[in-house]
Amino acid sequence: MGESSGRVTPFETIVEAAGDPMYTLDAAGRFDYVNDALVQQVTYSRADILGDPVARLLTDRAVRRCYDAIDSLHAGDADAETIEIQVTPGDGTRRNAEVTIALLPTESGDGGGDDGYRGTVGIVRDITDVRRSEQQLAVLERILRHNLRNELTVIAGRADHLQQELDDEALAEHAADALAAAERIRSLSEGVRDLHESVRPEESLSTHDLVAVVERAVETRVGTQPETTVRVDCPDSAVILATDAVALAVSELLQNAVDHGRPPVTISVADGDDGVTLRIADEGPGIPTSEREAVLTKTETPLAHGSGLGLWLVTWVLDSCGGDLSFETPADGGTVAIARFRTP
Repeated sequence: MGESSGRVTPFETIVEAAGDPMYTLDAAGRFDYVNDALVQQVTYSRADILGDPVARLLTDRAVRRCYDAIDSLHAGDADAETIEIQVTPGDGTRRNAEVTIALLPTESGDGGGDDGYRGTVGIVRDITDVRRSEQQLAVLERILRHNLRNELTVIAGRADHLQQELDDEALAEHAADALAAAERIRSLSEGVRDLHESVRPEESLSTHDLVAVVERAVETRVGTQPETTVRVDCPDSAVILATDAVALAVSELLQNAVDHGRPPVTISVADGDDGVTLRIADEGPGIPTSEREAVLTKTETPLAHGSGLGLWLVTWVLDSCGGDLSFETPADGGTVAIARFRTP
């Protein structure tokens, strides 16, 4: 299958069209084939790579991980192994990559075992930017959760003290405004914590009774805000597929309706052929168009952006379980948030 034959095989046509960096190694671990996408990711030419050992493009630790994966494939543990390694493209840098490795078929057409081992095929995905973004988000999350929260505690304490001690009514009002602003920022930092702890891409889906989730959210909200009026219209149960973060998403939608609307807030759950639909309606001024557009298009711009994290959290939770979020604005005012969920 090497390139010296001058013939373009169906395999080569497929991997070139795929666009992902791909390669094959012979039984000795030398490059036997590399596609254009892989060549474009390194500083070497195709001629430089072909026939060279895979170690030319990998760190020592990455080489060991690749051979461990190949041993696992020989043992028949799986048809393919996906590992995360560091590659050395030749410019002095290291890139994080996710590589999926499989054994090349033997002459008999099988893909495992040591007898007749012909080498491996690999598909590479550069995840350097993904990992860097994750690290940056982790640092920002730590700053918001700890450093900023500690400073806000000092600001809020001082503002509260001034509000209590100042005789000048106007100055006391300024102190009260500062205290309220500090509390809003603290709420945002707690929202970041909720995002970090609840919206995890690796979290698996499981079954949840959406009616029970709604009832718990209403009980909690009314318990903390007794003046809240919430009307609930739900069947006995409605089972959905979601992550555990669905409870946080429902709570955020309810909180948004209570905090920014006018009572009563109406919640309904309907179980239909195409899934389960949750509707939360309020009679307030409605969610600003800029916030709705930012969340629905999943893009923030200077003209279309949110004022907090709640609706983004709901959107990400629904995305993670194959659902979606939309809004209706009745002619007589208010907002209806509509969350749709998949069923088992």
